[in-house]
Amino acid sequence: MWPGRFAVGHRRQVEAFGALPSPDGPTRFSEIRRRVGGISEKVLIQQLRELVAMNVLVRHDHQQVPPVVDYALTPFGETLVQALVPLCEWGNQNRAQVAGTLQRSSKVAGEPS
Repeated sequence: MWPGRFAVGHRRQVEAFGALPSPDGPTRFSEIRRRVGGISEKVLIQQLRELVAMNVLVRHDHQQVPPVVDYALTPFGETLVQALVPLCEWGNQNRAQVAGTLQRSSKVAGEPS
């Protein structure tokens, strides 16, 4: 198995994980859902549960009505953030080139733009 698959095995895990780091501490579920967008509540919950099971996140249920649940990075999750920062920086620096290459390759393949 590819060694990075455990944390980035699903595109939605990466999106949920990326919506998490907050200088203000834990992030409420509703805020994560708002930041990620375009994902069903069911899928987001599944992906967050997997990240909790992998000890990347910690889930805190405040046992209130209405329900209040938040998530925070574990120390292990913080190390993953540190590892992903250079990849994100590379992506930001090369966004235009990658987009141009993808656009050219789709034209070669005969796909509509």
